[in-house]
Amino acid sequence: MDTADGSVNDYKCIVSVTKLMELLRCVHSEQCSLPKCSSPLPYDHTAIGTAVIFKWTCTAGHVGGTWHTQERFCNIFSGNLQFSSAVTFSGKNFVKIQVFFRVCKIFYVGRSTFHRIQRSYVYPAVQTAWQNMQKSHLQSLEGKNLIVAGDGRTDSPGHSAQYCTYSFMDTDTSKILHLEVVDVREVRGKSPNMEKLGFERGMDRLTKKQM
Repeated sequence: MDTADGSVNDYKCIVSVTKLMELLRCVHSEQCSLPKCSSPLPYDHTAIGTAVIFKWTCTAGHVGGTWHTQERFCNIFSGNLQFSSAVTFSGKNFVKIQVFFRVCKIFYVGRSTFHRIQRSYVYPAVQTAWQNMQKSHLQSLEGKNLIVAGDGRTDSPGHSAQYCTYSFMDTDTSKILHLEVVDVREVRGKSPNMEKLGFERGMDRLTKKQM
């Protein structure tokens, strides 16, 4: 499947490092290609997250090269960006995905790299997409009488919850109009009060957006 970017939209497959080494040796040989030099051409590889960089250099210092398995975007390998994004977009958990890759012996990004990509690229992209979607929804409902349903959901049951997400939905279109995230520290550590604050603050902001 040919694509313009050749990386993000392109299909991927799992290839062993050994088979890639074999392919590179077929292309560049196992010995120096210069006349009167038959020095070995050793190959080495380094994993950077999901990407692998291969390097080879004649032991006599004549020829060498570098090849990596992925394209770079903003100095980040495309697979590292895409796989880190996929964890969030699919609703999965980094730790479980990391264990899965480790069991399969597939290179994957480390925790610090994962969270850096989330902060720098994934979260801002999600925020922008949500704001554009919310703006479009509210514009389409201007001047209409709405029946709005609201509900709160905490990150854990009982009195140990740290966060509460309160959602407002238009009952006619089933579209989410607004979200409020409340930290338990905003209600002096009393988690049952988070839902109330989420409703009050959300209604205030939602009303202002409609004015």
